[in-house]
Amino acid sequence: MVAHNLLSNDLSNLEYLKYQKWLRWEAQDISCYNESAIKFYMELFAFSNIPCMSYVSKKLDSIAYLTCGKNITLTTLLGPTYMYMNVPWEERFSVMNTGHVIRNYVEKVGLTDILIASYPFYTNKQDAIPYQNTTFAKIPNTLPRIDSSEVLANAISPSAFDDWLQDNLDHTPAYFENGSSAGYPWDTNAYQWEGAFRWSMEMGDAISKAKDIPFLYNGQSHLWYYANSVSHKEPTNEEMEMIANVSLTYGVRGLLYFFYGWWEGPGDIQNCPQGECFGRGFADPGNIPRTSNAYGQNKWK
Repeated sequence: MVAHNLLSNDLSNLEYLKYQKWLRWEAQDISCYNESAIKFYMELFAFSNIPCMSYVSKKLDSIAYLTCGKNITLTTLLGPTYMYMNVPWEERFSVMNTGHVIRNYVEKVGLTDILIASYPFYTNKQDAIPYQNTTFAKIPNTLPRIDSSEVLANAISPSAFDDWLQDNLDHTPAYFENGSSAGYPWDTNAYQWEGAFRWSMEMGDAISKAKDIPFLYNGQSHLWYYANSVSHKEPTNEEMEMIANVSLTYGVRGLLYFFYGWWEGPGDIQNCPQGECFGRGFADPGNIPRTSNAYGQNKWK
């Protein structure tokens, strides 16, 4: 009933008129001040959310412009699970391609930018300390620290690491490209998402050029560990700087990192049976600056 009244457009419907008044108030609160919002942000959406996202984005922009002379639209995060979760894994190529994303996401929502997430530094650490021998993630063995409980990667020589890093970022075909025979990536026995970074950058650049909108990158800054699930190793400072700079060469106009906070278990019984789950961004427990990352580098500086 709420949705029926909200979308009715019947000027004799008192509930519809009330909702429109509420929406004007909300839009004015968001947009009609000197330090008003620039965008309205949303992430972790599903395919079924797109009609609602379209309504919110276009309604907010129209009201903000009429009342305050400002264009404020929705910015949403396109992650790799955006649409392939709605089709069988072997059909993922039919939905995760530039044309389909433009038609069924960018144009329907009315986006004025394209924000894409790509976290290329996965790990499958699952065993007790030490973890390093159980993972496909790599780090150079020249780092200040390579064997702490937060190091979710195998330490190898710098030259071998360079080869691994190049393939991890640029491998072809990636999971969502024709010709890939990769298995379902959320399987706990999955391999690295080789090539996902390149694929994401190329898609963002293509959408940006086709629709003449800025390309924004949601980059990885985090360590994210679930005991019984695919997780992320913490990027080194050099890796974070490198993927930022490389993304700029693909036409990225802005960076939004995930994430700035921290968290610790116990999590859920399935993924954290012993309560061993944790995440680190730019902060340590207590929300203090993370001056020493998993490898002994000053991350905050």
